[in-house]
Amino acid sequence: MKRFMNGKAGILALAALLALPATTLHAQSEGYDVAIDLRVNVVRITTELENGNAGAGGFGFIVGEQGGRLYIVTTRHVVIQDGPNKRFVAFFDDEDNHQEARFEEARTGVGLLADLAVLSVPAPSELEWRRYCVAPPDSIKAPTPVWFIGRGSEWYVPTVAGGINRVGRVERVMNLDKLDVKRGTSGAPVISDDGIVGMIVTDDAATVQALSIDIIENAIKEWSEIPWLLLPLSDAPPMTRLSLTSDPAGATVRLNGTVADVTPLDTTLAANVSYPLTLERAGLVPVTTTLNASAGTMKPHYRLWSVQTDSESPEARLENVRFTLDEINPSMIQVQYDLISDLDKKYKVTLALLDSNDVPVSALPGEFRGDRKGIRPGNGCSFFWMPDYSMTQNVAAVQLSVKRQRPILGYVLGGTGVAGGLATAACFLFDLPPCKGGEDFPPPPPHRPSAQ
Repeated sequence: MKRFMNGKAGILALAALLALPATTLHAQSEGYDVAIDLRVNVVRITTELENGNAGAGGFGFIVGEQGGRLYIVTTRHVVIQDGPNKRFVAFFDDEDNHQEARFEEARTGVGLLADLAVLSVPAPSELEWRRYCVAPPDSIKAPTPVWFIGRGSEWYVPTVAGGINRVGRVERVMNLDKLDVKRGTSGAPVISDDGIVGMIVTDDAATVQALSIDIIENAIKEWSEIPWLLLPLSDAPPMTRLSLTSDPAGATVRLNGTVADVTPLDTTLAANVSYPLTLERAGLVPVTTTLNASAGTMKPHYRLWSVQTDSESPEARLENVRFTLDEINPSMIQVQYDLISDLDKKYKVTLALLDSNDVPVSALPGEFRGDRKGIRPGNGCSFFWMPDYSMTQNVAAVQLSVKRQRPILGYVLGGTGVAGGLATAACFLFDLPPCKGGEDFPPPPPHRPSAQ
């Protein structure tokens, strides 16, 4: 299943967590969250030798985009082996799709500083990779806690940080301690709280070494045809880390009118922006609201309500009830139903909110448009409803009920007793106007495109 974030919302989030002292090798701090978010920048690399056998494998990460292609830095020893070979890359959000990559450049010579190469592949149309992701050179020093992305065939991120033990003054090669790497981690980015600090070039668990990001940047800029578009993480605009859940799970999520994925959904959004949000799942009442994204982490949870029907008139019933989002104006829910009755009389359709014990909730929050009274039997009846979710925390279901509408003359002449009965009979016989409170509702608002 694809996990690409469509639209402009999918950019880097910087979680609002307190940084622990740099001397502590700590678990799941800000650097861990940065690494989790940067998996979208990382690709898994596999190779195929001339004889068809599998060659070495490793990882790489995006450094630029140009002419519809993504440029990926990795280690030379992964992509250049004995004899001609093919290289393939897979993205975190589409890991089963292996695209053949084009070899672009590689350093020559010997030693760790020469272990650098660049591949390119066509850019997936839905991929929003993170440009704000690198750490400043002055932050690359011992004993900075670090993580990495990629081990074996997975975009693995350790929960416990290792650390920078030493950084060469001239060559800028880092020795790393206590990182649980394994063979096949070459090319993986090394991450600190401040962003990418380097790339692993030696994936021996006993001796883990990495090239610093400033050395990689300088090398790539020597190749004039290779774009370098990475920017400091510290310059990233304020972001929201969104962890969206629903009950039940599996609801289709639309953010700003674009399908993002299904719940549970973890993504990032630009902060201080309001996003139209809808959640839909077949057979349930959809959610339509506005998400006001604030900097930091948000964990909204929504309950999609079940649908019930009821009738206070034995000859009438409701069938084929549907709660759907209006396609053009998704802030409104269209309630559609078929009214079935043996009598050609007028009926009143009501909507009630129930808690988990099927007890009606006292308030009926929201705004209605369209007719719910004076309805005659037929198919395709409907009205519009804009719920107020701020007052519906305990709601578990929506009940749509129908009852025969009492004519106004019965109220005028007493409503009960003989007079009321005669008046009611007369009203039904002559089909007089409906009861008090049955005035027509204003028509639905004019359709207008939702905000994009």
